[in-house]
Amino acid sequence: MARFLQHRWPLVVLFLLAIATRLPFQSQILYEHDSVNFAWAMEEFDLERHQPHAPGTFIVLILSARLLNFLLQDANQSLVMVNIIAMAIATCAIYVLGNLWFNRTVGWIAAFLMLSSPLIWFYSEVGLSYTLELAWVILIAIACHHSRKGDRRALLISALLLGLSGGIRPNTPIFLFPLWSVAAGLGWREKSYRATDIILALGTGAIGVSLWGIPRLILSGGFDAYVSAIQIWLDSHLKDSDSLQEIISNLRLWLYTLVMTLGFVTIPLLRFAMARRSPIPPLAIRDWRTQAILLWSFPSIFYLTFVHFQRQGHSYTVIPVVVLLTALALDRYL
Repeated sequence: MARFLQHRWPLVVLFLLAIATRLPFQSQILYEHDSVNFAWAMEEFDLERHQPHAPGTFIVLILSARLLNFLLQDANQSLVMVNIIAMAIATCAIYVLGNLWFNRTVGWIAAFLMLSSPLIWFYSEVGLSYTLELAWVILIAIACHHSRKGDRRALLISALLLGLSGGIRPNTPIFLFPLWSVAAGLGWREKSYRATDIILALGTGAIGVSLWGIPRLILSGGFDAYVSAIQIWLDSHLKDSDSLQEIISNLRLWLYTLVMTLGFVTIPLLRFAMARRSPIPPLAIRDWRTQAILLWSFPSIFYLTFVHFQRQGHSYTVIPVVVLLTALALDRYL
């Protein structure tokens, strides 16, 4: 145990700190209609009655809350506790990824940015699905990093996590598939993997999808009933922004989201940016970290800017990148 704590104590400290700082501030009532839908779905899954709301790909969140509800006997508290635990995992995971990609200082800064972010703190205290997605996204990025380095176990784990992520939020596997596929493809090109390894990984990802997809179809009454129930949702979420005003509105929401994510850190960042005399050395385009950041963030940024962006939590697939780059900037400035 002493040896474990010697090497893992930062993770233990960050996990406990995240739990301790969230527990006293849990919301005491269901936050809004989405969390009400989740609470009803914990009792009975029925898409036609918006239990949960379309597209109904929240099976992992709902089942996790159901398990906690056996102990807590409170739907809102169970949903929030899932997010508090996810917040603790996300804090540890961002520390690990910052350490893997840059150095331990960047890892620590990123972890404390995540712990202190007003936006991240808010969503970790209400019964919505965004904080669980936040943790899952960072875990996928870590697995993809090791997959890129030729680790066969990481290749399978990353595929499984990617497949399962659709059971938290529907956009996650779509936005992160480019990151996963390029990491796997580069490993295959460098002969770290055989074609059979890639096929096995794709099969593992399909298993991950089936673990939430099949129960969702069964609970929805079959494929036709499911498609009928989500048609309106599909029409609203896959339509391009048809005016410059909508795109400007999305960009405004992006700016507000970034400021709310970074909080008071925005002030020293602007000060340092104005005061610096030489540019920060850029990451080389052939560096895997640069490629990963671009592959990770571009699909989310493009979709949220030009297609659909209505709530700050929608940005959670790309917010970890913002936190990591801010931590890197602070490390280099200071």
